[in-house]
Amino acid sequence: MDITCHSSGPGDVVAISSSVVTTITVGSYPQQISFDKKNKEMYVANFGSDTVSVIDPSDTVVASISVGSAPESVIFDSAKGNKEIYVTNFGGDTVETINSTSNTVIGSIVTGSHPYFLTYNPANQQVYSQNSGNDTVSAISGNS
Repeated sequence: MDITCHSSGPGDVVAISSSVVTTITVGSYPQQISFDKKNKEMYVANFGSDTVSVIDPSDTVVASISVGSAPESVIFDSAKGNKEIYVTNFGGDTVETINSTSNTVIGSIVTGSHPYFLTYNPANQQVYSQNSGNDTVSAISGNS
C-alpha cells in the first residue's frame, strides 16, 4: 500500500484507520510510504531531510537512511524477496538501492533528469523511473 502525504505538515506521517491512532515523527516533508510485507516495516521517503525513515510494526522509527538529494518515491523489488528498495533522488538524478536487511545504500543508478515516481514490473523484473525533468522513463534491471 502506498500513501502520499502532502498536507499533514513537515515531519508527520499519519497512520490511517477509521480514526487516527498515532502520529509518527519522521524526516521533513515525507513524500511516499511503501510497506515491506516480508519484514513488516514501512519505508518513508523524506524529501526535505534527504533520508528514508524505517518504521517497525510497533510504529517506531528504527532507522534513518541517508539517500541523496530530495527523495520522492520508494518501492520494493519483489523478485528479490523485498530485500532491495529503490528510492528516487529528485535533486540528484539518481535512483538509490537500499538493502532492507542492513538498511544501507548499496548502489546508485544514474537516471534521467529529476526522477519522480517508480514502479516495478514483475513480468520483466525491472524498475521504471519516471524522469520529470526530461520527459523520459528509465528502465532499471533488477540486477543493477
